[in-house]
Amino acid sequence: MQLYIANVSHHNHIVNCRLPETTKVWTKEIPMGRQAMVGDRSGLTKEQVDKIIEQMGLYGLRSFKEAMNSEGVVPLIYSTDGPVSSDSMMKVIHRNRGILQSSGKRRREEAAVAANVMMNTEETPLRKLEMSIEEATPGSLPSEGAPIAEGFRVDNAANTSENKRKPRSLRGQMKPQ
Repeated sequence: MQLYIANVSHHNHIVNCRLPETTKVWTKEIPMGRQAMVGDRSGLTKEQVDKIIEQMGLYGLRSFKEAMNSEGVVPLIYSTDGPVSSDSMMKVIHRNRGILQSSGKRRREEAAVAANVMMNTEETPLRKLEMSIEEATPGSLPSEGAPIAEGFRVDNAANTSENKRKPRSLRGQMKPQ
């Protein structure tokens, strides 16, 4: 039986695992988008494969099916039936990218809300805040979509007549750019 581990993250992984019944640690650097066979060409026993999967499961190793059904980002997938197909790798990469983009968008929205709350406290002398996030170098894959270009502006102009009529919690204005 052979075990293939594919790196579906956006960085290189150095995989370390102890092959059962040996004192030797198997170490292999797997570049992003690539895969490696664990052990040598003679193969591994089912027990050895199960132990390695158990060890590497702590670091995010999942089967393709488990990866597609998990909640978070999966950095590594495996196959015991032969090399991991490029189609399977691309599906997990796209799934991971969607999760990371959603998470980034949520964090940027939370940062805007936190800035608004901070500006509406009495202790803060800040009246205006503008922040923009722009991806300087878009990714190399054409399927990655448009580069990130988002920002927010919080304007806490407390002395305008329009803002004087509003409750204190609504004075800060969030304006998407």
